[in-house]
Amino acid sequence: MDKRILALTAMGIIFVLIFSGCMGEQKGVLPKEEVSSTIGLTAEQIRDKSIEAMDNVHSYAFDMDIKMSIEEQGMRSMDMTGNGRVDIKNKRMHSKIDVGMMGMTISTETYLIDNMQYIMLPTMGWVKNETEANIWEKENLVKSQKDLMEGIEVKLLGSENINGIDCYIIEMKPNKEEILQLFGQQMGDTSGISSAEIGEMIRSTELKEWIAKDTFLVRRSMADMQMETKGKTLNIEMTIDIYDYNKDMNIELPEEAKNAQDIEDVMKSEI
Repeated sequence: MDKRILALTAMGIIFVLIFSGCMGEQKGVLPKEEVSSTIGLTAEQIRDKSIEAMDNVHSYAFDMDIKMSIEEQGMRSMDMTGNGRVDIKNKRMHSKIDVGMMGMTISTETYLIDNMQYIMLPTMGWVKNETEANIWEKENLVKSQKDLMEGIEVKLLGSENINGIDCYIIEMKPNKEEILQLFGQQMGDTSGISSAEIGEMIRSTELKEWIAKDTFLVRRSMADMQMETKGKTLNIEMTIDIYDYNKDMNIELPEEAKNAQDIEDVMKSEI
């Protein structure tokens, strides 16, 4: 898989995380009295109320299911399933991810405590990596989500019950310029691919969100993306469920991870 496909895969994952609100600093839940009357709301009003509600969250949990396939001479696929808990207030995060490919499953576990990241790798054990000192305060994915959603075209598709909660179904339709602006903010120049090249690769992007009728918090995000490069088509289907808003997450680093090796030292020893 060349670097263009790898970069686009990463961008697809970022795209859904941005809209689902699964990363970034958030602050409390919209008071009940502000959401008691929701009859006759337009798609734009639901979108705006959701932006306001998601700005008031300090912790949450999520489950995700990502399916990726590459169409070339043969079909190759990769499935990712996982779950996580994020405590913005106390600067702690924990996630577990299983990656299935070619009949094999690789499992990883990650903690973020303040600005130190700890990762359990199948072949190396626990390693650690110091992130930017301001990782929890810097301009984040949720801010980008809000900036983009404020003017994005939306359509109300109907209603559905998600895990016992009545939700509006909103379809979002970002144009190519908005997508490129979003990716540029989050990935910078690290992908090695220019905005013009990305624009040529994107074939279609569809996104839906399930927004709770009582709190306007996002309960589910789904995305379907298709990109093409060098005769290869990359399809990404992603579903993220978000729950346990503003609950105590009790995220503690396990004892075995406290002795993690610095990832740079590990990589040097592998050379």
